[in-house]
Amino acid sequence: MKFNGKKQFKKAMTRYVLAEKKVVNFMKDDHKRVRVTCDWDSYPWGILNAIEKCAPEAEHRNCARHIYANWKRHFPDKQYQKKFWRCAKAPCRMLFNLARAKLVQVTQAGAQAILNTHPQHWSRAWFRTNNLDDYIATSYSVESFKATYAHCLEPVEGMSAWPEDDREPLTAHGYIRMLGKPKIERRREMHEPAKPTKMSRFGTRLRCSKCKLVGHNKSRCGKQNSGTGPSTGGSKPPTTQNQPPSI
Repeated sequence: MKFNGKKQFKKAMTRYVLAEKKVVNFMKDDHKRVRVTCDWDSYPWGILNAIEKCAPEAEHRNCARHIYANWKRHFPDKQYQKKFWRCAKAPCRMLFNLARAKLVQVTQAGAQAILNTHPQHWSRAWFRTNNLDDYIATSYSVESFKATYAHCLEPVEGMSAWPEDDREPLTAHGYIRMLGKPKIERRREMHEPAKPTKMSRFGTRLRCSKCKLVGHNKSRCGKQNSGTGPSTGGSKPPTTQNQPPSI
C-alpha cells in the first residue's frame, strides 16, 4: 500500500490500531520518515515466531559472548565469568545443571538471570550434534549429480581456448585507500578491560627532541618557546614595523 504523505499514513495507522485493538509506538517521526513498532505482548510476528512457524525444525542460536556482555552489566564480578562460560560450554544438560548449581552458590540472582534467554539458544548442551547427512536432501549428493548429467558431461575449456580480442583488456582498479586509519582489532565492550599487553600513554609527558624541554613535541617547539629558553627550533625573532634600524 502506498501513501501520499506522512499525515495520511498516521491516520491510516490510527484507524488500524483502533480497529484491531493493538498497541503501537512511533519510534521515528520526522518530516521524511515514520517508523512504527508494535508493543503488543502476544504479537504473532517477529523473527522467532516466524522461524518457529515456517521452519519448526530449524535451530536458532544466539552469540554467547553477547549474552554474557548483557549479563555482565548487572553481575560484573570476575569470579562469575568462568562459571558463566562453564554453563555455555557444558556438553550435556547434566553438566549444565551442575555448572549452574555452582553459579547459584555465589549469586542466585545471576543464576536466575541467565535463564532470561533460554539456554537452548546459547548453551552447547542444547545444540544439535546429529549427522548433517541425515537431513540434507539426496539430490545434492555427488552421485545424484553424476546420474543427472551422465549423458552430457563434457570437459570445460580453460582461458587458453578463449577467442582473442584486439581491444584493450579491462584492468581492475588499484587499491583505494579509505579515509582514516584502518581498524585492526574489534571494538571492545564498555565493561571489557583494555588489552593487557598494551601500555596506555595516558599521563605521559612529552619531551621535545630539539630543546629537550618537557611539555611539547618537535612540531610545536617554536610556538611554545617563542624568544625565551633554549633553541626555538630555528624560528625567526619577531619584528616591529616602523622601527628604526639599529647602529
